[in-house]
Formats: sequence, C-alpha cells, structure tokens
Amino acid sequence: MISQYDIAIVGGGLVGGTLACALGGTGLKVAMLDREAPQTADPSRRSDADRLRVSAITPASRTLFEALGVWPAIAAQPMGRVAAMEVWDQGDIRFDAADIGELALAYIVENGAMTAALHARVQQYTNVHSVAPAEIAAVEINDGVQLTLRDGRRLSARLLVGADGAASAVRQYAGLAVRRFDLAQRAIVATVRSERAHSETAFQRFLPTGPLAFLPLADAQQTSIVWSADTARAEALIALADDAFTAELTQAFGDRLGALTLASARVAFPLALAHAVDYVAPAVALIGDAAHTVHPLAGQGVNLGLLD
Repeated sequence: MISQYDIAIVGGGLVGGTLACALGGTGLKVAMLDREAPQTADPSRRSDADRLRVSAITPASRTLFEALGVWPAIAAQPMGRVAAMEVWDQGDIRFDAADIGELALAYIVENGAMTAALHARVQQYTNVHSVAPAEIAAVEINDGVQLTLRDGRRLSARLLVGADGAASAVRQYAGLAVRRFDLAQRAIVATVRSERAHSETAFQRFLPTGPLAFLPLADAQQTSIVWSADTARAEALIALADDAFTAELTQAFGDRLGALTLASARVAFPLALAHAVDYVAPAVALIGDAAHTVHPLAGQGVNLGLLD
C-alpha cells in the first residue's frame, strides 16, 4: 500500500518542524519524515550535541513561533536574552537592543528545546503525520514523488520538501547542484561558567584563526561559547584537558567576565559554505541547510531557514 500525501517534508529539525507546524490545520495532508524519533521536552534525555547546540533567534523568528503557537513551550525552557552585543578586534563596537526599540537583539535557545516544542505542536494537528524514525531508500520523481523507506513503507506526495540538512538526500535525488566551499575550520561549542555575570550581553572577538563568541544563557553566569578556528587549531584545542582548554580560552577572550570554567563537555563540528544553484525543481523544494549553509559568525543559519 502507498500512503498518499499532498506534501512530504524530509527532515524534522528546526526548519522542517516549523514548516510542518505552519501547514497544520490546513486542508493539506502532510507527512514529516525524520531519521530520529521526535525530540523529548526533557533536557536530561537529550544528547550532549542537542543540549549544547544553541541558536540566536531573532525577534522576527520569535514572531513566527508566536504565530504558530510554539513560543510558550519554547519560552518555558531556560533561554538567554541578548540585550546588547560587544564585538572587538583592534577596537570595540557595541550594539544595544534599546537603540532599535526592541526588547532583545536575539534569544539564545537550545536547538533541542525548540525542536521538542515543534514536535509537540505537530502532534496536535490531525492533518500532519510524523513518520519517525524513517530513512529513505529510494525516491522517484515524475508526476509527483514516490518515496520508499528502508522498512518497506511507501509514500507518495505532490510536493517533496527537502529540510534534511547540508548533506541533503532530497537535493541529491532531485539532481539539484550545489556550490560548496570548505572553510577548513571547525566550531567548538560548550557551556562556560564565568566569575562575573554576562549582563545579557553577547561577546564576539575576532582572532587570527577565527571568531570566538560568548552567548548569554538563562543563568547569569553561564554562556554558550562558539569558537570557530582553523582545523589544526580546533583539533589541538579539542585534544586539550579541561584545565588547559580553559587557560587557552581565557587567553583568547580576556578578562571581561573574570575567571572561566567549563560547565559542560565540548563538541566540535566542521564548517562549510554551501548554496544550492536552484532551490526548486518539478515537485521538489529545498529549505534551510539543504538550500544554503552559512558560517555561525552572525548566528543567522536557523533564521534564514525559517524565512525559507
């Protein structure tokens, strides 16, 4: 038997989950497929990567989440507010939310917390079906799309949406070309405790080997760091013991927040720029990282995907 849908979304992350919620309550029959089981709202049951990876959510993205009815669940989780931002290399630049009449420049939220809120919202719609865990074995694109899953299930859809990340299988099946540039960098993420409060300020320092960002979390003395560095430098930093890493971090960042200590494990991931030559083909559309990936420097990757 073939389950028939109007739209099949491959990828149940932040962008795919948001699209599924946006289509909830419409006259369209929607399937959201993901390799992993839906995220849990319990932080203790999420992986280190899910808990350590955070995103800077802009006021525009918050407005979208509010319209979709998921912001209350997101806001119920601990999050940081960026009221100001300080950037420096040779000199200092400061941005303040009050200067543009906003309550915040951004909100620092765990990716796992947002995904869990989106998955919970999806369950409230009878026209959206979550198909997970699910892995695609084959795709046929002609008059619509036919999907075959590894477990033998088959689905058809009028439109296939690829929200399956930078290594998008949907993009490959559709034959959509991508321009890619390896940045030869890795980003190290971790949670850090500081001697002094962050005062809802984000900090970013430009270093010869890449930028270092401190993003304020809900705890006044905890920040999420994103340290982007050339691959050799990043691998050397990851290999260090905690005390040695903290010493390197303090030397790179300075004493704006006083003494620093690691409050979590460290996770690293490679950085690359990529841009699909075309976002659409007959019966196929790409969104999020499947369409484009950017450097985490400006914190805009997720926000661009939500705009898609």
